[in-house]
This record gives sequence, structure tokens and C-alpha cells, in this order.
Amino acid sequence: MDPEHTLSTILATEKDLPALEQLLAVIADVFDPDRPPRYVYAELLNSDSACCLLAFACGQPVGLCVAVCIPKLDRRIGFLFVDEIFVVQAWRRRGVGRKLIEHAMRLAKERGLAGVRLLARPTNTVAQRFYAALGFLNSETLFFERSFARDADQI
Repeated sequence: MDPEHTLSTILATEKDLPALEQLLAVIADVFDPDRPPRYVYAELLNSDSACCLLAFACGQPVGLCVAVCIPKLDRRIGFLFVDEIFVVQAWRRRGVGRKLIEHAMRLAKERGLAGVRLLARPTNTVAQRFYAALGFLNSETLFFERSFARDADQI
């Protein structure tokens, strides 16, 4: 069977915690193998404004997309903001990221939102091409970030 046909995505709920924990362990190994992961998924899975989409291939979790609805305080319609997308190395360039973003776009439409927004680093041209291929437009908006010290007490 073609691997792409084995792909599925779901909106994660508490029953999906084992799969989410399995995937988060992989992410922790990739990004910070010397630091134990701090999970906040319980709050995320019970949130009215945040969501976690999980991608499965051959019954195993292979990707996730974390997004949050950013409302407006007036009559304007808010956006779904994709904060994080991750695909297990062995499943990259096999349609997992596409399925996750397409699911996020469907979710935004179902919730009556204006669309989906996300960020890509200026040096990440692969991600920029990926998002452009999905119909996202590059914006001239400047993004500012201020990170706080990441010590053991804050993590």
C-alpha cells in the first residue's frame, strides 16, 4: 500500500494521550535530549481555543500540529495560528505535513475563522516553499520576538 494512503489526521483528545506522549518523546529527543520534557498537553487538550492535531501512519503517530484560535475583540473574525508543526524524520516529504496543514485549514473554516496564519524563519526556505505550495502568501509583516531565559525553573 502506498504510504500516503495510510495517513490520517485527528483532533487529539484525552484518549489520544498515549500517542501524543510517544510523539512528544521523539520531539524531546530531537530538540533537547538532555532535558526531560515538560508536558502541558492536559491543558491543551481541554482548551476551547487551542488544539493539537495528530498525524498517524500505519497506526503510529508521525506528526503533530499545535494551533490556537486568536480572536478579535470587535466584529472582525480571528485566525487560527499554527504555532508548531513537527513530522518524524522518517515520514518527512511523504505528505504528513500537508495533511496536518489541510486539517488545520478545515478546522479554521468549520469554526468560522478568517483563515490560518503561521510563521517560518527567513532562513527556512524549505518551509517557505512548502507553505507557498499550500496557498499561503508571504507577508511583509515584521515579526518580533523576545525570549526569556530558559532555565530549569521556567521549563
